Amino acid sequence: SNPNQSLEEVRAAADEIAEEKIRDLPFLFQSPARRMWSSNADSILATMVENLPPAEDLAKAAAVAQTSASAGHRKRQSGCVAKERRTYQRCLNLLTMAAQ
Repeated sequence: SNPNQSLEEVRAAADEIAEEKIRDLPFLFQSPARRMWSSNADSILATMVENLPPAEDLAKAAAVAQTSASAGHRKRQSGCVAKERRTYQRCLNLLTMAAQ
């Protein structure tokens, strides 16, 4: 779980985990399991994308963080980054759990 991974990289990693689990199923169940995984993972990914802040907001926040000299502002900004990382981690955990 790398917080710098793109959503596509996270999805690809989750797909690999799911495929490993699916290969352990009897052959008859593998195809339906793949379809279920794909549908569920697509839904989870769509929800993640819907809840992401716009890229321009993230760029503005990064610019403010770089130029700000206020210790209080830096503390608040680091709290936002920590919150985003926790959100990212929760989403990654959801994808991983769905793969199991």
